[in-house]
Amino acid sequence: MACPDPLDAGPGHLRHTMLDQDALNETRTPAVGQILADLSEDPRLVHVHHQAARSARYGSIPNDLPEAIHGALPHDKLWSHQTSTIETIRRGRSVAITTGTASGKSLCFQVPVMEQVLSGGTALLIYPTKALAQDQLMSMSRWGVPGVVAAAYDGDCSPQERAWVRAHANAVFTNPEMLHNSILASGHQWAAFLRSVKIVVVDELHALRGVFGSNVAHVLRRLRRSILHHGGQEPVFVFTSATIGEPTALASDLAGIPVQVSDDDGSPSGPRSIAIWNPALAT
Repeated sequence: MACPDPLDAGPGHLRHTMLDQDALNETRTPAVGQILADLSEDPRLVHVHHQAARSARYGSIPNDLPEAIHGALPHDKLWSHQTSTIETIRRGRSVAITTGTASGKSLCFQVPVMEQVLSGGTALLIYPTKALAQDQLMSMSRWGVPGVVAAAYDGDCSPQERAWVRAHANAVFTNPEMLHNSILASGHQWAAFLRSVKIVVVDELHALRGVFGSNVAHVLRRLRRSILHHGGQEPVFVFTSATIGEPTALASDLAGIPVQVSDDDGSPSGPRSIAIWNPALAT
């Protein structure tokens, strides 16, 4: 029975809606455990792995964070991998963050980025798409920390907007193409910003492979040379990634520097079942 359109609701609408809900309840998708049990004798189900639920583990928030950042933290406790990664970055070590989805990877670099900005430095945050950069820009802006001037620098910016970003922003969100074609190609216009870069964030590490990854590697090495050329110091690189094999090797190859991994996920997780399905060959 099709659910009636709420816009066309008339007499009996509520009764029909309740009947439809009962019908949906009767056809509700069975639990994963039941599905796996029903398929236990099927030769196409070659392996099932069950992961138990995982409780959250917490770490200590650094006491010496600037008050503006400490007071803006969204939670009074941080997960253990967040606090350990923040401390790794604060110690000047480059890192690849590969904890799970929804584990708060962004907070791991947002805190040290804002700390460096408040101390007079700048930060460059590189995303493969404009949409991701805009999403992360909104995320950092929601902190509302005075003195942090975050802005996007992409193909949608007008010449006037680009000039404003160069003159005022201390945390710039961009993509590899704009970094190559505009920022590094006009290094004299970005000299003050590049000289002060302390942290470079590179998102979606797992996507930086093949020809695209090779191109990005050249751009990141140009960025390092440009920072040094304008009187700056080697920045800390922070890579974020979905789970991949050897993330530190890929990150090190891209930037040409040693990178350590942050993969000890302290966020909570419910139980999970992983099934490997090997379909029959098509005839």
